[in-house]
Amino acid sequence: MPELNLVQKIVIWVIPILFAVTLHEAAHGWMANKLGDPTARMLGRLTLNPLKHVDPIGTILIPGILLLFRSPLLFGWIIGTGSSTALFIGYLVAAALMIFAAAVEAWIGVAAERRSLEHIAVPLSSKGL
Repeated sequence: MPELNLVQKIVIWVIPILFAVTLHEAAHGWMANKLGDPTARMLGRLTLNPLKHVDPIGTILIPGILLLFRSPLLFGWIIGTGSSTALFIGYLVAAALMIFAAAVEAWIGVAAERRSLEHIAVPLSSKGL
Protein backbone atom coordinates (compact mmCIF):
# COMPACT_ATOMS: atom_id res chain seq x y z
CA MET A 1 0.00 0.00 0.00
CA PRO A 2 1.50 3.37 -0.97
CA GLU A 3 2.40 5.94 1.70
CA LEU A 4 -0.20 8.68 2.14
CA ASN A 5 0.82 12.26 1.46
CA LEU A 6 0.10 15.05 3.95
CA VAL A 7 -3.20 16.14 2.35
CA GLN A 8 -4.49 12.55 2.30
CA LYS A 9 -3.55 12.10 5.98
CA ILE A 10 -5.43 15.28 6.87
CA VAL A 11 -8.55 14.17 5.03
CA ILE A 12 -8.50 10.62 6.38
CA TRP A 13 -7.36 11.26 9.97
CA VAL A 14 -7.48 14.85 11.12
CA ILE A 15 -10.96 15.84 9.97
CA PRO A 16 -12.76 12.78 11.45
CA ILE A 17 -10.77 13.00 14.68
CA LEU A 18 -11.52 16.72 15.04
CA PHE A 19 -15.21 16.00 14.52
CA ALA A 20 -15.11 13.10 17.00
CA VAL A 21 -13.46 15.06 19.81
CA THR A 22 -15.80 18.00 19.21
CA LEU A 23 -18.80 15.68 19.49
CA HIS A 24 -17.26 14.12 22.60
CA GLU A 25 -16.84 17.47 24.34
CA ALA A 26 -20.32 18.58 23.28
CA ALA A 27 -21.71 15.39 24.88
CA HIS A 28 -19.97 16.27 28.16
CA GLY A 29 -21.32 19.82 28.01
CA TRP A 30 -24.83 18.73 27.03
CA MET A 31 -25.07 16.31 29.95
CA ALA A 32 -23.63 18.86 32.39
CA ASN A 33 -26.18 21.40 31.18
CA LYS A 34 -29.00 18.88 31.67
CA LEU A 35 -27.71 18.23 35.21
CA GLY A 36 -27.85 21.92 36.13
CA ASP A 37 -24.38 23.20 35.18
CA PRO A 38 -24.62 25.86 32.43
CA THR A 39 -20.83 26.50 32.30
CA ALA A 40 -20.24 24.94 28.86
CA ARG A 41 -23.28 26.73 27.42
CA MET A 42 -22.17 30.07 28.90
CA LEU A 43 -18.64 29.59 27.49
CA GLY A 44 -20.10 28.88 24.03
CA ARG A 45 -18.75 25.33 23.96
CA LEU A 46 -22.06 23.52 23.81
CA THR A 47 -21.72 23.37 20.04
CA LEU A 48 -20.60 21.09 17.22
CA ASN A 49 -18.47 23.90 15.79
CA PRO A 50 -14.90 22.57 16.11
CA LEU A 51 -13.47 26.10 16.08
CA LYS A 52 -14.93 26.68 19.55
CA HIS A 53 -12.88 23.73 20.87
CA VAL A 54 -9.60 24.24 18.98
CA ASP A 55 -6.49 24.95 21.03
CA PRO A 56 -3.91 26.54 18.68
CA ILE A 57 -0.97 24.69 20.21
CA GLY A 58 -2.57 21.33 20.99
CA THR A 59 -4.89 21.03 18.01
CA ILE A 60 -2.87 22.61 15.23
CA LEU A 61 0.82 23.14 16.02
CA ILE A 62 1.83 19.91 17.80
CA PRO A 63 -0.10 17.50 15.50
CA GLY A 64 1.05 19.50 12.45
CA ILE A 65 4.70 19.21 13.44
CA LEU A 66 4.30 15.49 14.16
CA LEU A 67 2.66 14.94 10.75
CA LEU A 68 5.30 17.02 8.99
CA PHE A 69 8.14 14.99 10.50
CA ARG A 70 6.28 11.71 9.87
CA SER A 71 6.17 10.75 13.51
CA PRO A 72 4.74 7.29 14.23
CA LEU A 73 2.95 8.88 17.20
CA LEU A 74 0.27 11.51 16.71
CA PHE A 75 -1.35 13.30 19.62
CA GLY A 76 -2.92 16.60 20.54
CA TRP A 77 -5.63 18.16 22.65
CA ILE A 78 -8.58 20.50 22.49
CA ILE A 79 -10.21 22.93 24.89
CA GLY A 80 -12.62 21.01 27.10
CA THR A 81 -16.15 22.15 27.76
CA GLY A 82 -15.55 22.99 31.39
CA SER A 83 -17.92 22.37 34.24
CA SER A 84 -18.45 23.51 37.79
CA THR A 85 -19.11 20.55 40.05
CA ALA A 86 -20.50 22.88 42.72
CA LEU A 87 -23.56 23.41 40.51
CA PHE A 88 -24.40 19.71 40.34
CA ILE A 89 -27.09 18.23 42.51
CA GLY A 90 -25.70 14.88 43.61
CA TYR A 91 -22.09 15.21 42.48
CA LEU A 92 -21.22 11.51 42.13
CA VAL A 93 -24.29 10.65 40.07
CA ALA A 94 -23.80 13.75 37.90
CA ALA A 95 -20.11 12.94 37.29
CA ALA A 96 -21.00 9.34 36.37
CA LEU A 97 -23.70 10.52 33.95
CA MET A 98 -21.28 12.98 32.29
CA ILE A 99 -18.76 10.19 31.77
CA PHE A 100 -21.47 7.84 30.54
CA ALA A 101 -22.77 10.41 28.00
CA ALA A 102 -19.30 10.85 26.50
CA ALA A 103 -18.70 7.09 26.44
CA VAL A 104 -22.00 6.45 24.60
CA GLU A 105 -21.09 9.18 22.11
CA ALA A 106 -17.68 7.58 21.57
CA TRP A 107 -19.19 4.17 20.77
CA ILE A 108 -21.72 5.71 18.39
CA GLY A 109 -18.93 7.73 16.75
CA VAL A 110 -16.72 4.68 16.29
CA ALA A 111 -19.56 2.73 14.68
CA ALA A 112 -20.46 5.63 12.37
CA GLU A 113 -16.84 6.27 11.39
CA ARG A 114 -16.25 2.59 10.64
CA ARG A 115 -19.30 2.50 8.38
CA SER A 116 -18.26 5.67 6.57
CA LEU A 117 -14.67 4.46 6.10
CA GLU A 118 -15.94 1.18 4.64
CA HIS A 119 -17.88 3.16 2.02
CA ILE A 120 -14.93 5.45 1.26
CA ALA A 121 -11.98 3.02 1.38
CA VAL A 122 -13.45 0.28 -0.82
CA PRO A 123 -14.23 2.51 -3.85
CA LEU A 124 -10.84 4.26 -3.57
CA SER A 125 -8.89 1.00 -3.29
CA SER A 126 -10.70 -0.44 -6.31
CA LYS A 127 -9.54 2.57 -8.35
CA GLY A 128 -5.95 2.14 -7.21
CA LEU A 129 -5.95 5.32 -5.09
